[in-house]
Amino acid sequence: MRGNVGDLRATMTPSFLRLVTAMFVMNLGSSITVVALPILVVQRYGFGSELAVTVAIRLVPMILAGGVAAWILSRFDARWVAAASIVAAGLTTLVIPLTTELWQLNVVSVLNGVAAVGAGPAMMALRAGTVPPDRIMSGNGLIVFAERAPQVLGPLVAAIVLAVASVETLFTAEAVAMIAAAALLTRLKKVALEPAGRFFSRENARTWLTIVRQPRVQGYVITGLFYTVAVSAMRMILVALATFAFPDNPAALPLLLGSMALGAVVGGLIGAGLPVRWIGPIYVLGNVIEAIALVGVGLSTSLALSMTLLVLGGLFESMATTAFFADVQRLIPGSSVGPFFALYMPGIDSAAVVGTMVGPALVAGGPLVGTVVVAALIAVPLLPYLKAFLRSTPNAPSPAGVENA
Repeated sequence: MRGNVGDLRATMTPSFLRLVTAMFVMNLGSSITVVALPILVVQRYGFGSELAVTVAIRLVPMILAGGVAAWILSRFDARWVAAASIVAAGLTTLVIPLTTELWQLNVVSVLNGVAAVGAGPAMMALRAGTVPPDRIMSGNGLIVFAERAPQVLGPLVAAIVLAVASVETLFTAEAVAMIAAAALLTRLKKVALEPAGRFFSRENARTWLTIVRQPRVQGYVITGLFYTVAVSAMRMILVALATFAFPDNPAALPLLLGSMALGAVVGGLIGAGLPVRWIGPIYVLGNVIEAIALVGVGLSTSLALSMTLLVLGGLFESMATTAFFADVQRLIPGSSVGPFFALYMPGIDSAAVVGTMVGPALVAGGPLVGTVVVAALIAVPLLPYLKAFLRSTPNAPSPAGVENA
């Protein structure tokens, strides 16, 4: 225990604390919007394809611009790319409640997606460049904590505000949060990235080929895509459950979302203290138990039981996420992490669109059918990669960032 506490303390360099604080603040703002947007759409236009389209259409620019994001990161400082992207995205959020027609809302959603194109890859580059290589579990666990804790606080803040004000009030939070987070990001140390010339070189192509041939990297890519479809569909299912299963509780959606986030907060802290050699089993176990918990939500008719199961699911999801990012940092050279996610995130965003669009159809089949499909999408893709995930993981990071397959 003392060793784990010491490991956590050693991870908390000034630069790391700035990064974690920035991520906490920006996720707090966005988590409030995550609650506010579905409520606004359902109030104005009802539950159906309108909500799915509004959520999914924001991702279209990110899907189309993955190569552009990689190019931007090869030429510009990741700190300023991240800062500019999140501020622009936050400011466009202010316009959402001012729209009066669905098409206007969708246009703003697209603009929000355009603004955020560089944010995700740049944040991943900063993450890999800030977390010490010998602290990948503790560092990524604390980052997951910083990402998930706002998902508890955000819905709680939203629920309190909704008790005394309209949903439109909630959309100011993200803009304020993004400006504050950007100020912190610009104070991080500069992260070394692949120069543009080398990024497109034959030598670098061979390095990338070596990376993607690793069974674990392949496993993370494939299972990550299916997982994103699943959780995106599950969000739509939770909106439906809050709207139709618990109609007498106006705070049902914030409570459901907050419950999963509460479990994730605890899971991030637990994951931060786990040894590197357990990365693979943690990833598998976390996904499987989360899948089982979500099926339980589909069976439940009680808000309290659903919340309890979501806490359990969130706990193991967070542990699996910690393992995922720690292993990616171990397997991929630090200068290539940003470009890797710039090219991978369009796939993730495409999967999110698919899940968001499929979600309402799963709702039509009933909560149990929907959650069983979600659970299958999480657990079944793990099967071809069990051998790769369950083998022993070296305690020390790979010097070249590439593990021999």
